[in-house]
Amino acid sequence: MRTKVRSALAGVAVVGVLLFVLLGSGQGGDDQNSASSSSPWRPPPACRVTVPNGGTPPGESTSPDRHGNGKLWASVNRSGVFRVAPRSAPEYLGPGGEIAVDGVLAPDGSVGIKAPWWRGPGVRGRVRLRATRLDVPAPRVDRTVPPSGYGLTGFQAMGLSLPTTGCWKITGRVGGAKLTFVTLVWRARPS
Repeated sequence: MRTKVRSALAGVAVVGVLLFVLLGSGQGGDDQNSASSSSPWRPPPACRVTVPNGGTPPGESTSPDRHGNGKLWASVNRSGVFRVAPRSAPEYLGPGGEIAVDGVLAPDGSVGIKAPWWRGPGVRGRVRLRATRLDVPAPRVDRTVPPSGYGLTGFQAMGLSLPTTGCWKITGRVGGAKLTFVTLVWRARPS
């Protein structure tokens, strides 16, 4: 019975994603907490993205792209959606030649996004990430981030590498501290 329910839910998710692609994608989005938006589209119903709460790590400037709980913080696109595009595609470049998206889409369909984290007071250790795709089956990502010169406290520069675009639940842990958010990783529309 559970297999049939999962198959049915996966089918609904696939239809939702296909409709999403046909109707337009890529420039922002609303989440379950937002009643209105200047964005012309919404994430598929299967992906209820987390809009960052603007929490500020100690010693950092405020930013609408930060999401945290007093123990851990992460940089999350303010719409809850990370737009990705091929690195060399000129239609995704900004006026100064910079890539005007949140991450890079590789030829194999995998994505790389800069996604820094912060550890709060009393939180010490390596950041461990787990990413699980919510809308369709995909390999789960488990990664422990080496300090790489940043130490075991405070700020940690890091990249988020996912095998596909889609709706992802990201959980970061350091010791007993944990932070989770849901994001849609989607191919940007050319400008």
